Amino acid sequence: MKNCELSKRDLIFNNVINTKNNLKRLNKNVKGDLTYAEKKPKDTSLIIEEDKDEDKDNYNIYDNLSVKELSDEEVSSENEYNKKIKKNVLNNPINNQNSIELYTKTSINDEQNYKNINEQNNNSSGKISYNVDEWICKLLKCELLKIEEVKLMCDLLIDILKNEENCVRINVPVTVAGDIHGQFFDLLELFHIGGLPPDVNYLFLGDYVDRGYYSCECFCLVACFKIKYPSRVTLLRGNHESRQITKVYGFYDECIRKYNNNNIVWKYLTDVFDYLPLTAIINDEIFCDHGGISPCLQTIDEINKLDRFKEIPQDGAICDLLWSDPAGPEDEITEGWKPSPRGAGVLFSEEKTESFLRMNKLSCICRAHQLVQDGFQWMHNDKVVTIFSAPNYCYRCGNCASLMLVDEFMEKDFITFNTAPLRANAQALRRNVQYML
Repeated sequence: MKNCELSKRDLIFNNVINTKNNLKRLNKNVKGDLTYAEKKPKDTSLIIEEDKDEDKDNYNIYDNLSVKELSDEEVSSENEYNKKIKKNVLNNPINNQNSIELYTKTSINDEQNYKNINEQNNNSSGKISYNVDEWICKLLKCELLKIEEVKLMCDLLIDILKNEENCVRINVPVTVAGDIHGQFFDLLELFHIGGLPPDVNYLFLGDYVDRGYYSCECFCLVACFKIKYPSRVTLLRGNHESRQITKVYGFYDECIRKYNNNNIVWKYLTDVFDYLPLTAIINDEIFCDHGGISPCLQTIDEINKLDRFKEIPQDGAICDLLWSDPAGPEDEITEGWKPSPRGAGVLFSEEKTESFLRMNKLSCICRAHQLVQDGFQWMHNDKVVTIFSAPNYCYRCGNCASLMLVDEFMEKDFITFNTAPLRANAQALRRNVQYML
């Protein structure tokens, strides 16, 4: 296992599409105990608000900033500061224009082939054609899809997901990402650093929505990549891909706000959540899910027999897979199971980790679900690794994010990265969260 770093982010940004070549070059040239991407100073004390300037069209995010506390009511919606960030990023090529142009260029080069395929692309009624490339280009610019586009996207995605097993088999090489939580510009940063599909084979471990301000854009973007490249993108379900949870932690309110007090988009997207697979296995060795293991399940065959096409139950096997955590030293549990302080799922001991891996002839468990300050963390004698891909979680935690790369030889490399450049420079921070669900 290597923990690598590259001191100049430009070497990563220059070849977003040709990521495979980049990673091979980095593996050869980068040595030592380093981490990718420059470390940016962490600020844990400021909340930024725009200066009340009349000339809003010429607003620059780096100018006219003042500091003040925001009320709960103000931070419950996408305030003016976030709107200005969005406007500035779309006009700032350093952040996402490069990947948009590269993606568009690639699409145009394959335009004729795509048109031939697109003639056969219809929804279930067999009448409406679609262009996933157009949707992806819109979303890369942080533009919302129309309601009818979201509906069609969901229908297409369900047609793909319903044919996947509860436990998806994935070949190497693969890049594994943890929680995203609606932090759209950090998702762009992830793609800047990790590369775009189909050059990179991605496995996402769930929790695309809630907490951040751009859950709609985040989930729709990865969903469109799944539709475009179904064999190169795997989307697992997290505990936040739930109707009950999204009504509490922001996604429902975001859909209402962004779609003119209409909850239909939330209904479409949460219906899709019911079809997301629960787990994955990389090259018959690494077990992956959002939370952990369950006392109700011993084998992968038992996981595949579960009926997943429903809302996440409040207890039982599916709940455990999405909600459980590995027990740490502070939990004072060396064997067996323990009720989770979250109120759902369980804490599983190192002994139970080893038993599950031995029973299924696996080497380790890769999961997400927990904030880890360095972006990734090994536990249970290096048998369980937690990956978290939302840097500066909730805009105030100051944590790094990470990706796990598994190469053709099953060697694991970790890329750690900080917030998207604009937000890092603006040092934006939001309210405290009472409990990191």
